[in-house]
Amino acid sequence: QKYAYPNVASLIAANRPEMLPALNHAIETSGNGKSMQLLLANSKEARVLSVLDEQEADINNEPITDVSIYKISNRMKQLQTIYDYHYVSVWLDNLLPHYELKGKRELSNSLTIGETKTMSCGMSATVLADNGYNKVTIQFEDGTIVENCYRKQFRAGKIRNPSLRQEPKKPMATKTYVGETAVMHCGLQATVIEDFGYNDITVQFEDGLVKKHCRRDKFREGNIGHKV
Repeated sequence: QKYAYPNVASLIAANRPEMLPALNHAIETSGNGKSMQLLLANSKEARVLSVLDEQEADINNEPITDVSIYKISNRMKQLQTIYDYHYVSVWLDNLLPHYELKGKRELSNSLTIGETKTMSCGMSATVLADNGYNKVTIQFEDGTIVENCYRKQFRAGKIRNPSLRQEPKKPMATKTYVGETAVMHCGLQATVIEDFGYNDITVQFEDGLVKKHCRRDKFREGNIGHKV
């Protein structure tokens, strides 16, 4: 917090009025007054240099919220360390967490208490509490409460209701190439006689040659060579 006075003389009059006589004496003995220009810059009391007292000085101040002054002082501080200690230092704000901004982002991303959304199970859920990114408590319409949920899961409707019976997933049907035939680039027909997966099929050429550990895509493209 900073409070600005019109000049240094007003600052002294407001806070240390007992110093005014010494200030007046300095003004009277300054000759042409050039040495006092900084003290009395923009001063309303400039016309009464030798009669400056607490009653005549403008002791009103105004709060200053601008922080641009620190840009200059921080630069001077860096130069001072170079001058005094031959030490160069740089302060990188982006390397430190900005907790105030982080808190604002956290608050802006929070869920509203009472917010309702339908989950993928078909049942609606309501937010009971939001204490952080992965500290959300919700309640399904059947009364089931789930704690420590993620906000993004709620917004996407992907929070599971543990009270609902989960049907076992059906195993995916796996395709086999056994019995398929194709003509290779060598001009001979080949047939798959074993299939252990994408990179492991066994083919047999029409002349009886058997090749193991072939790839399915090579078989489809006809790129399985006839060489032993």
